[in-house]
Amino acid sequence: MKETQQYVPKHILVVEDYLDSQEITCELLRLMGHTVQGVTSAEDALAYLQDNSVDILLTDINLPKMSGVELAAQALRSNPVTRVIFASGHANFDVKSVGFSAKLLSKPYDLDTLTKALEAA
Repeated sequence: MKETQQYVPKHILVVEDYLDSQEITCELLRLMGHTVQGVTSAEDALAYLQDNSVDILLTDINLPKMSGVELAAQALRSNPVTRVIFASGHANFDVKSVGFSAKLLSKPYDLDTLTKALEAA
């Protein structure tokens, strides 16, 4: 008989500059039982992270002003146990090149692929 892992809700910060995509992702994560905060920029994410720690940073790679990669690097300096998931519509992004542990979630994604990315993070 296969053992099942105990489900543990996570505190997740979603950084997505397209508000509709961010709201849908946040709602899916809430329906899965997670605590979620959504922001539209890396600067807003860093401000949030000054006062809050998160289990998972789920960020778009291409953000205005500061990339998701730069954001994640800064976030990890403050809290190195944060897990990072990059969301990208660019299939050629090499997540191994960022210099820290991260997972890639290809856009567009559905509930199943989002769930798998969270499990792998």
